[in-house]
Amino acid sequence: MEQKRTMKLWQMIALVVLLAGVTISMFFPVINPTGEKIVNSMESILEEYKDDDDLGEKCTELLDKIEDDDKREKAIDDFDEKLADLEEAEDGISLKISGVDYMTGNFLPDEFYEKMDELLEKDEDDLSESDEMILDIYGKYKASQVILGIMYFLPLLFIIMTILLYCFKGNKYIAAIINAIFSLIGTIMYFIVYFGTSSMLGDKLNGIAESFVSDMGINGSTDAVEDFVAEFVGVFWSALRGSGFLITGILFLLVLIMSIVTMVGGNQESSEIPVGPNGWGGNGDIPGGSGDWGGNGNIPGGPGDWGGNGKVPDGPGGNNQFGNGNKKIATVPMGRVKCIKGSSNTKGYKFPQENKIIVGTNPSKCQLVFLNAPHVSNIHCSIRYDAERNTYLIKDHSSNGTYVNNVRLPKDQMMEYPSGTILTLADGSNQLQLGE
Repeated sequence: MEQKRTMKLWQMIALVVLLAGVTISMFFPVINPTGEKIVNSMESILEEYKDDDDLGEKCTELLDKIEDDDKREKAIDDFDEKLADLEEAEDGISLKISGVDYMTGNFLPDEFYEKMDELLEKDEDDLSESDEMILDIYGKYKASQVILGIMYFLPLLFIIMTILLYCFKGNKYIAAIINAIFSLIGTIMYFIVYFGTSSMLGDKLNGIAESFVSDMGINGSTDAVEDFVAEFVGVFWSALRGSGFLITGILFLLVLIMSIVTMVGGNQESSEIPVGPNGWGGNGDIPGGSGDWGGNGNIPGGPGDWGGNGKVPDGPGGNNQFGNGNKKIATVPMGRVKCIKGSSNTKGYKFPQENKIIVGTNPSKCQLVFLNAPHVSNIHCSIRYDAERNTYLIKDHSSNGTYVNNVRLPKDQMMEYPSGTILTLADGSNQLQLGE
């Protein structure tokens, strides 16, 4: 059977929601230091060095300042005040930054950009080592702004692509593979940034770390202090980082998983029409007989090409255009509707997706007619088949309603249901099954 490599509705919705989440995550904090995070981070490194010969005494002294709840709360408040002072200063800098703030750079004061312009205008020979370090960090920051912009906004294009491929029944592998590659890159990048920034920028953060360590009054041998500063860089980044990078990384990981699920799952299979010894089937809708179109069926056959005494007059006779013997027609996906409760003019009905069938009590307008059904309307509902998705499109036209799982369908509004769904008409004494 031929497989239709089209995307399921739930697959499209899941990919769109996750990709939209990636873009929305740029409003989450990527830098978000708080007094509590600083105290917790400091406690971990002080605990590690409290038994050190050179630094242990000072580390123990600092640990004593947060040994109980009251002292700990005061230390947290002190750090929060220092952070607020940094932000409120005339040339202050905000340390609470979302992804969109990072991309736009609006958290940096105007004086910072003026300083960068001055440094950029200098000749390389006139730059100090400190100036070169600042320009190096600034260059990396500008490059990361571009990368973040791409990672945050490119998902919007993928959302449009995914929706269009679904609506036009395009090959699902196109969207799945592109989303998988992009999300794999995003997952790796954001987890590296979240967990590995301190390692990547260790040298650049050492100066800041040394300043903090000096303010804490930690002194000792050069080697001991250098080791402490090196570990403090990681602690410092833990206190600075917000949840934004981690959330974005997790969303990218979910997009990757959903892309793989879309690739490996959800293929639909087409159906075949069973055929009899004369091309159009034995006991089906057009039963076969000795002629090309069947014997005593809807189009009774005779010895000719189109039948003898049936609804279609016979042809010139013989075994001509439409063949004889055990022939099969090309595989054509067909919808099926079967009466499983009540009395109708036929127990089942097959139809291609180009046609629709009308269900009701009026034999002149309906293909599937319910008999002795006073609560069923003359034209109760209409049914179409979507072969690509193997689903049925139902529209209710009745006075007493059409129900699925005891829920009434909205009148004159197309509703889609999978194969196997049971339709209940009016008071429940008549039911149809969609598909097999």
